[in-house]
Amino acid sequence: MAIRVVCPSCEGVFNAPDGSHGKKAVCPRCSSAIRIPAAAPEPVAARRSPQPQAPETRAAAASSDETPETTKPAPLTAGQLVAAIGGPIDPVRPTLMYRLSILLSLGAMLLMPLVYLGVIAAACYAVYYHIAFHTFIFEGVRGRGAVYAFLIYLAPALIGPLMILFMIKPLFARPARHQKTRSLRRESEPVLFAFVDKICETVRAPKPKRIDIDCDVNASASFRKGMLSMLGNDLVLRLGMPLVAGLTVRQLGGVLAHEFGHFSQGAGMRLTYLVRSISHWFTRVVYERDEWDEWLNTNAREIDFRFA
Repeated sequence: MAIRVVCPSCEGVFNAPDGSHGKKAVCPRCSSAIRIPAAAPEPVAARRSPQPQAPETRAAAASSDETPETTKPAPLTAGQLVAAIGGPIDPVRPTLMYRLSILLSLGAMLLMPLVYLGVIAAACYAVYYHIAFHTFIFEGVRGRGAVYAFLIYLAPALIGPLMILFMIKPLFARPARHQKTRSLRRESEPVLFAFVDKICETVRAPKPKRIDIDCDVNASASFRKGMLSMLGNDLVLRLGMPLVAGLTVRQLGGVLAHEFGHFSQGAGMRLTYLVRSISHWFTRVVYERDEWDEWLNTNAREIDFRFA
């Protein structure tokens, strides 16, 4: 008689061969390791010496005992994954206080780029003012003093524009890309795309136009073209393969539902995206090198050291 087994991870139900009590097995749905329940104690009347079995019967019993441990589970199909997801999940409506807080945060963040541009404008004016009105440095100096006066006058005139150039540079230089990604196609990964589509339908979020994979231990969903995709639902899902490898299907579904849940928030999600984008831009300017910095660093090693 087959043994009814319930997987504690995915709650799937399957039958194990008779006589496999207490053995380890693999869930055919989520590939989790499970242990088949031990057999109930036999009544005293049934505890008799076993009857001799034919060789064919013993061979069949031995093979059935080994089945749970040696048989590999069948790969999951798109239909199995979709059928295992319940729903839909109604999104939580944000409160008025939440929306006002996001608007206040966005207003503060939008002031930061304006302050940054103001600092650049002030530096430009300071260089102009020095060149135009600090010529009095040369008055009443002769000989070696005139050389020192010229150096004092020249230093801000050279350092100032260089400083302004490197303040303007982050506005145009793109971030250095050290991480390579690979885009998956729907026709080559139908199970994954069906899984993602079903999760989007469950949390009532727009479906991504593209799925990328990389080597980060992370997963994220974002606008595919940045600010240019703000007015539509042009989304891209990025999956880190180390993260995917360490999760069960059930856990991965929870991670994806969390990411897509952001996109079901509509205007609130777009406002928070602007806040995070501005904050990340300032963080990158301070702590990370961009493409121009990498170019300078590479070429400075290959030219005359005095000019480098």
